[in-house]
Amino acid sequence: MKRTIAAALATASLAAAGSVAAADDMAEAMQFFESAHYVLARDHLRAAARNGDARAAEILGFMYGFGSDMFPGVGRDLDASAHWFDMAARGGRPVGRYMVCALRKHTGVSVPAPQRCFDWVAETGRPAPR
Repeated sequence: MKRTIAAALATASLAAAGSVAAADDMAEAMQFFESAHYVLARDHLRAAARNGDARAAEILGFMYGFGSDMFPGVGRDLDASAHWFDMAARGGRPVGRYMVCALRKHTGVSVPAPQRCFDWVAETGRPAPR
C-alpha cells in the first residue's frame, strides 16, 4: 500500500513539474513570438508542447504550415505541421483537429484518419474521438 501511494505521489509530482515547465516555456515562447523572434519562439513552443501544452502544439502547426513567408526563420514543413496539429487535437484543441483534416484532405499528408473529421468539429466544437 505504501509503495502504491509513493508511486502515485511520484507520478503526480512529475506531472506537476511538466505542467510548470510547459507554462514557463509557453510564457517565454509568447514573449519571443510577440516580438517576432520566431525561431526562439518555436524552440520554446516545442518544449511546451512536449510537456503537454496543446495550445503550443497548435501554434507550431500554424508556424510550420505557413513557414517563413509568415514566420521568418521557420521553414515550411507540412508533415511537421500535421504532427503538431494532431498533438493539439489530442490535447483537446478543435482547430488542431480541423487543420489535421484539412492537411490530410488537401495535401495528402499521412496522418491517422479520424472518424467524421469535419462534421465532428462543426457539430461539437471538439476533436473527433480516437
